[in-house]
Amino acid sequence: MSSWVPMESNPELLHKLGVPRDWCVVDVYGLEPDLLALVPKPVLAVILLYPLSKKGDNSLEDEEEGDKEKDTSTSKDPAVFHMKQYIHNACGTIALIHSVANNQHIIKLQDGFLKAFLDDSKDLSFTECGKLLMESDGISTTHKDVAQEGQTEMEMHKNPSVKKSSLRGDEMTLKEPHRNGSTYGAFQSKDPILAVEKGGEIEGGSDEHGISVHHPTSYLETMMHLFKGNVGSGIFALGDAFKHAGLLLAPPLTIFLGIICVHAQHILIKCNEEVTRRVNDAGATTGFAGTVELCFATGPLALRKYSVFMRQLVNVFLCITQLGFCCVYFVFIAKNMKQVLDVYGIDMSYHEHMAVILIPIMLSTWIRNLKYLVPVSSMANCLVIAGYVATMYIMCHDLPPINERRYIADWHELPLFFGTVIYSFEGITLVLPLKNEMKKPSNFSKPLGVLNVGMVIVSGMFVAMGFISYLKYGPDVAGSVTLNLESKNVLSQCIKVAISLSILLTYALQFYVPIAIIWPRIVNRFGPFTWPVLAETIFRSSMCLLTFILAEAIPQLGLFISLVGAVSSTALALIFPPIMEMVVCWQNASLGFCTISKDIIIVLIGLLGFATGTYESISSIILAFSK
Repeated sequence: MSSWVPMESNPELLHKLGVPRDWCVVDVYGLEPDLLALVPKPVLAVILLYPLSKKGDNSLEDEEEGDKEKDTSTSKDPAVFHMKQYIHNACGTIALIHSVANNQHIIKLQDGFLKAFLDDSKDLSFTECGKLLMESDGISTTHKDVAQEGQTEMEMHKNPSVKKSSLRGDEMTLKEPHRNGSTYGAFQSKDPILAVEKGGEIEGGSDEHGISVHHPTSYLETMMHLFKGNVGSGIFALGDAFKHAGLLLAPPLTIFLGIICVHAQHILIKCNEEVTRRVNDAGATTGFAGTVELCFATGPLALRKYSVFMRQLVNVFLCITQLGFCCVYFVFIAKNMKQVLDVYGIDMSYHEHMAVILIPIMLSTWIRNLKYLVPVSSMANCLVIAGYVATMYIMCHDLPPINERRYIADWHELPLFFGTVIYSFEGITLVLPLKNEMKKPSNFSKPLGVLNVGMVIVSGMFVAMGFISYLKYGPDVAGSVTLNLESKNVLSQCIKVAISLSILLTYALQFYVPIAIIWPRIVNRFGPFTWPVLAETIFRSSMCLLTFILAEAIPQLGLFISLVGAVSSTALALIFPPIMEMVVCWQNASLGFCTISKDIIIVLIGLLGFATGTYESISSIILAFSK
């Protein structure tokens, strides 16, 4: 047998071979009536994915030997297309070819490799058809190109779960399949930039499908990952947040918002477990966006048509959030490095500093494989932790009396406080991947589990940083408290350089999230490209340049952080989770008064923070520019 490049179940191959986009492949999650109702009509073919045992391998070899002695005459029924597989790793492609070939009276193929192949195989036997496919350079090349987009290492029928896919019409309800791999768990992409080799497993940054974890994490390791995911540049902005709430009001409000955010993360976990049970597939979804989609797809009939839209909406907010982080990073680094370099007589404006750091940042975004960024991320986390400890050490000296600070700020300033705190707490997209990678996932969300214990520690760090920062510097506290540190002090300079370097090293990791969402859609719409790597690099550079331009346009660090938090982090952390719970409980007929009241209150808090935070942030930015 010859062999092709291994490929995951990727129905996009259909369209690249000439099948009109009026037809596509969707998942069949189960045979129960409610789940079958999710499959749009009409259905032309069903593909069964099943485990292939060693016995199955042997039987196929025996069958191949028997075929050599069979007559290769024309098939007795010319109306039925059947082809013998002589190519390893081509089972999925051959299944798709059979699905289309036996429905040519309905599917009007476009000119291409598949149509030419089917025309040439009309008068051939099933063994001759198989051998003809071996000689079809067009189909094999297309298969290889699509396989390289997915970077997978398993055949379609080797999927450990049994699942069916159906070929059907109605492009208006197009559904994308849930593919293998997940890191942030929020996107659906098969682009190779997300491939992470971890001892043989594949981690795609956005693909919503479960993976087998070869190196599961312990309680303490998961705690560290949760800690690293929540402690970043936002923690240094909490002094500015406390300024907008007051020394007395800010701590309880921070704890209150933290409790709501953690509760929303528990809701996400509970909803994920429920939809996983419904589809009877432990690996059906491991991501935020995929969970939102399946909550609606398996929810009340009236809401199922919105499932794909809800996934896309989550991905839109994820893009806004991550690109917002990237914009903040430009401003953060430029402001801190300006203070350091000014001491040594290197006088440059903020805009010039941003232009200089654009070069290394853009170069880092050209790294297309996430595995090369993971060690860099670990270094960045160490620098942030060291910067936090050193900053607290410096600020705790010569603190002024508490009565010199405002206990409660003006009410119109609270939206700015809200946006900054939510920006700092926004780690909800990490919850599901971290839980699924644990040796004992049940230890993640129990009362003394990783999530509760870890977030109590993080919340304590947030309150301490915000309280001490505002107490130390009062109304003069900057958008990042590092900017208030004495510029000529050597330790202060080391803190600014260390944190700036950590943020620079983190940029590419935050940046790959929106790339993972947007780039595959561009490829599907305008591809395939003659030089795919060059095309992707140009796109990455353009998106990096966009964040640079936005940062140049709004160099107000504190206001920028509050705006990002109010616009997108609020939706992800406070609005989507309670909506998911209401949809899931509605379908289970368990939507009680307490649940719906609680969820509506959380949604209203989110909407109020979204509206007032966005308005106040934009108004303050406009006011800052008008001075």
